[in-house]
Amino acid sequence: MDFLLSNISNYIKCEIFSNLKEDFVIKNLVFDSRKLNNAEGTIFFAIKTLSNNGQKYIPELYLSGVRVFVVENLPDDFSNYQDNCFLVVKNTIEAFQSFAKFKRDNFTNPIIAITGSNGKTIVKDWIVQLIENDKKVCQSPRSYNSQIGVALSVWNLKEDDDLGVIEAGISQKDEMEKLEQMIRPSIGIMTNIGDAHQVYFKSIEEKIQQKIILFKNADTIIYCSDRKIIHKEIINAYKNSNKQLISWGYDSDAVFRIEKIVPNKNHTTIYYIYRNVPSFFSIPFIDKASIENSINSFIGCLIVGIDKDKLTQRTINLQSLEMRLQMKEGINHTLIINDSYSSDITSLELALTFLNQQNIELEKIAILSDITQSFIDEKELYSAINKLLIEKKINNLIGIGEGFKRNKSILTINNTIFSSTQDFLKKCSLKDYKDQIILIKGARSFEFERISRFFEKKTHETVLEINLSAIAHNVNYFKSKLKEGVKLMAMVKAHSYGSGGFEIASTLANQNIDYLAVAFSDEGVELRNNGIKLPIMVMSPEKESIAKIIHYDLEPEVYSISILKELIQAKKDYDKIGNKKELIIHIKLDTGMHRLGMENIDIKELVSLIKANKDIKIKSIFSHLAGSDNPNLDFFTLKQIEVFETLSKEIMEEFNYPILRHIANSAAIIRFPQAQYDMVRLGIGMYGIGINQEDEKKLRYVHRLKTILTMKRDIGEAEAVGYNMSYIAKEPKTIGVIPIGYADGLNRKRGNENGKVWINGYLAPIIGNVCMDMCMIDITNIECVEGDEVVIFGEEYAVNNIAKELDTIAYEVFTTISSRVKRVFYQE
Repeated sequence: MDFLLSNISNYIKCEIFSNLKEDFVIKNLVFDSRKLNNAEGTIFFAIKTLSNNGQKYIPELYLSGVRVFVVENLPDDFSNYQDNCFLVVKNTIEAFQSFAKFKRDNFTNPIIAITGSNGKTIVKDWIVQLIENDKKVCQSPRSYNSQIGVALSVWNLKEDDDLGVIEAGISQKDEMEKLEQMIRPSIGIMTNIGDAHQVYFKSIEEKIQQKIILFKNADTIIYCSDRKIIHKEIINAYKNSNKQLISWGYDSDAVFRIEKIVPNKNHTTIYYIYRNVPSFFSIPFIDKASIENSINSFIGCLIVGIDKDKLTQRTINLQSLEMRLQMKEGINHTLIINDSYSSDITSLELALTFLNQQNIELEKIAILSDITQSFIDEKELYSAINKLLIEKKINNLIGIGEGFKRNKSILTINNTIFSSTQDFLKKCSLKDYKDQIILIKGARSFEFERISRFFEKKTHETVLEINLSAIAHNVNYFKSKLKEGVKLMAMVKAHSYGSGGFEIASTLANQNIDYLAVAFSDEGVELRNNGIKLPIMVMSPEKESIAKIIHYDLEPEVYSISILKELIQAKKDYDKIGNKKELIIHIKLDTGMHRLGMENIDIKELVSLIKANKDIKIKSIFSHLAGSDNPNLDFFTLKQIEVFETLSKEIMEEFNYPILRHIANSAAIIRFPQAQYDMVRLGIGMYGIGINQEDEKKLRYVHRLKTILTMKRDIGEAEAVGYNMSYIAKEPKTIGVIPIGYADGLNRKRGNENGKVWINGYLAPIIGNVCMDMCMIDITNIECVEGDEVVIFGEEYAVNNIAKELDTIAYEVFTTISSRVKRVFYQE
């Protein structure tokens, strides 16, 4: 069924300004200009937020071929656009959702909707895994569960889909009503409930009440009745309805009654009684979360008519999910993007968009498997893949599978085809891969993790995960606190606080950051060499690096008369070789911290020198606050702001061109909004560290340092652990060994029970001295096996806890993580 603009424009409240020559067939909805893949049939929604306005991207999109725009204000120059249509609405997000409702009105098959605090994405994906080829399923991409994400998910539904599986998440009251109107599920699944976003609800009860609004028109609700608070709220809301309430748990009244759960070394068997028939199924996991998620998934599949015996055969092969795009450093200066989440056209498009967002000038290679679960004609499928790869400017395709072999003649992109993963690994030579960015994406049956391991540079089992989506969230949170027109400079010095330089910079560029700041010129050069084109301020320019600064269009901080004179002379020397350039500088003032910066006594000479050198221009004047996060030092912060106001004005009055001013750091953005001036500098706040607990609740964790349990052993009373017998067991203990030590950045002070790590829901003390490459932990009474994940810091155990253990700050913890620890960047 074609969706025509004439039909849908009658469905939403809008004013139409159109000079289209014929009706428009809607194929794609886009709200992010960076994610435009094919202009044909695309409608762009110019969504307005506190920090950005989509209308400013209309000219760019028009030149790219987009012809239909949904806006809140008609552009002043709209008459200059030929063969186009503007739909003017009151609210573009609501209009976007109305398009989704229109699509839902025309979809007649069942939809499963999943909500809860945790487990939504994995339950959704496991349902899809278990259904296999029994039904054609449309699932929401990744964790698209927000007001916009759900609208996109519903729009993706096709007329021939047998089933939709969509997750829905809310962060505050009254949001679920809008999601329910778009999804209108026939089957609802409630996972567990936790503390996420609790600050926006009066109580846990209120949060559950808001979430289960999703089910108000559903026929069936699946939930765990052992979670008494969830059971109570569902019964209160729906006991008098005609809904089928499928409770599960140990309770004798549960509809799907659990008899026992038997964990083994590497799998768990769940025994149950359903409709008076006892049975069981097994899963290849032993943790409580996976057990609960598998039961929700199993029941969901039963309800949509999948045979119980088929399900029992399939559950043992359930696969864990990374649930994200991962970017890792590869061999021979390659970058590897590993995406084994799913294999379909929609997720391929998302992965290719992520690849292109890296702004890296490297050859692009896509290693793809056959798409095994597709209900469209094979030739049509591989033609679509070929078209998408070309549109995304992929240089070479490596196709793996018999489908690619059969359809090789369709492919016009440069390609090499292999019959299997083993065939590729057997014939592939690592020397053929250098200075490239490689997307590895395949169906689970192709075991592409073998290809990922083949290309990865490091195999150290300790990994620092960096959530690029969380950085974007945090940046936008701080943007929402800025006054209109205030620019944002992001601090990426010290390789973005130990996170990684250009990977973070690429993400920031996609968030429309105005400026980057690095400590030394080499950091700026690395960003330039990796395709970063944003203006970059160098905070500690050295005499020897000035030529490099000029050559790479970096902008040095000038903090003294002597460094200014060195810059002037180096600029003259550079100009002699015939590459004359204007040099942009940033003047730093000392307003009381007494580290670096010009003082009042320097102003006169500073002005004189710059006026005498016409090709040196001041871009900004700034200073550094010493204690903006400390209420006890507010008197000093206010004094610094006063001094800055006076000195900066004195300089600005001497020049007849605009000069930016900035003094506010992460804490001052929130605590001293009067000091935002023309620009602010965002540093540690990007990484989820707030100025207080209330502020931090609104931010997201970015870092997760993790390793694995490599050995588990029992020791007796009075036995020693580690070097110098620094730990003596007072009673029999179970200890574990984890492969992280002080060479990785684990501070030795955390040994001997001064520090803890998180494993399977419990904190385990670090015992004995921390060794260079490993340490030992007390896992007595903690259910775990070798190979289990151990979290050093992350959402489970916040980095601020470690900072307190060490009597230091989070900055130091982040920046001391060794370079031998593999950084894995991912996007949700």
